[in-house]
Amino acid sequence: MAGKRDLTTTDQGGQALLDAVNPDLLNALDEKQRRYVELRARGLTPGQAAQTLGVTRLGLEELRRRFYEHPIVQAAVQQINRAAMMRMSITREMIAEKLLDAYTLSATAAEQVKALSELAKLYGLYEPEKREVSVNVTEAKLRQLSDSELARLAGLEVVDAEYEEVDSDGAGEAAESEEDTGSGAGAATAAADIGDREAE
Repeated sequence: MAGKRDLTTTDQGGQALLDAVNPDLLNALDEKQRRYVELRARGLTPGQAAQTLGVTRLGLEELRRRFYEHPIVQAAVQQINRAAMMRMSITREMIAEKLLDAYTLSATAAEQVKALSELAKLYGLYEPEKREVSVNVTEAKLRQLSDSELARLAGLEVVDAEYEEVDSDGAGEAAESEEDTGSGAGAATAAADIGDREAE
């Protein structure tokens, strides 16, 4: 089959990453686990590597035990990841060098600006600037503020309202209950208001 790739070989980048793994780790793995680590070195995700090996039928718990969470497999994958990070930093340096070459060989100011812009992006210089602001407020200053100023500082909405205090002997509650039920003086006033409106 010409279109299918031979799974026993790895590409050049994957092989370089695999070479970064301690051989003792690889020797401690069974054949399927070694192939899993090789596939991870080629850039496959854990699920893709398991599918390529044909082990997805084992079930999630078995996959976790044998591959995803196996301590030696994970140690090998971590070494691959570290090696990949090292390669990325070398690649970044190479890109920076090429961008500097482009800057020095630029024929116009616009080309120079473009090269500098790409360098700045490469090194993350366009990230938002972080500033630390500290506020020094003493307890004495807080005690001098009014309730509404304190509420505003706390992010609370201040509402001006009028209220009426009610005696604790229950007289106010009785008046409110008469209005709610429609009996007593409140009901008579409401009936008079309705009569006045109908007369108009």
